[in-house]
Amino acid sequence: RSAGLGFQISNLRSQKAGSGGLSPDPGTSQAGSGGLSPEPETPDSLSPGIGPSPAGHAVGRSMSQGSVILIARGGLGDTVRFLSALSVLRSRCAGRRIIAIARDPSQREIIEAAGVADETLIYDPRLLFPGERIAFLRRLRRARPGLLIATYGNVGWWTKALSWLSRVPVRVGYAPRPFFTHPLVFDPTRARWDLELDILRSLKIPLPDPLPPPAIRIGEEERKENDALLRSRGIAPGALQVGAHIGLNTVSHGKCWPIGRWRELISELLRRRPSLRFLILGGPDESAVRDEL
Repeated sequence: RSAGLGFQISNLRSQKAGSGGLSPDPGTSQAGSGGLSPEPETPDSLSPGIGPSPAGHAVGRSMSQGSVILIARGGLGDTVRFLSALSVLRSRCAGRRIIAIARDPSQREIIEAAGVADETLIYDPRLLFPGERIAFLRRLRRARPGLLIATYGNVGWWTKALSWLSRVPVRVGYAPRPFFTHPLVFDPTRARWDLELDILRSLKIPLPDPLPPPAIRIGEEERKENDALLRSRGIAPGALQVGAHIGLNTVSHGKCWPIGRWRELISELLRRRPSLRFLILGGPDESAVRDEL
């Protein structure tokens, strides 16, 4: 991927303006013979414990002008974890168009059901030809975004390249310059959900206490299907349920909680509230652990 990216960027830099390459943004000058134009400098200020963050007037400009690009190409759990922060961002950017970039249809479905974006696009560069990648980038530029946010975990090469080539004035994410104008500092000792909140802190967005819970909306037809599924499992619709997602996938079992921890947690919650009904969630790979639990 790195080699392919380097080849692609080299080609873009060598193309003349008007020859099918990326055209410069209005108001910027091209360097050399029509390559990618340099970015305007954006002032920084240091936020304690967060690292470089947008200066006051840069943040104000990004929050009041243009659309907002959200790169959320992580896993489904990463997406759900960030929904609370996204709802806060949505309320703060009232009137701004938010465009989310998802990894696959299942992630797009969650984002759309949560109502945190006006439009959700799927971007998987592995399935696109170079010309299609350029077309996708041009589509983003036509939206004239003032702010780009990449959630934690989205620091792969394609996310970095998409962020840098977009030339959005203010770009916030967990990767160094020049990919993000305002990089955040990753601290492995902190919880990941708190790292996501650093994005809002760096943008000077006040955090409500408590944060709004992650929530998705489902239609009437989906609700009927859900109620029928619960009845087939002996659970009355409307009963207070807790979903315990016990696994990840075949390559990430090292990140899963031991079954003893699950047993301890569920037992304690049932002791406090005996009316709870637990739904053990997982795929075929977790069938043995599910049956034991």
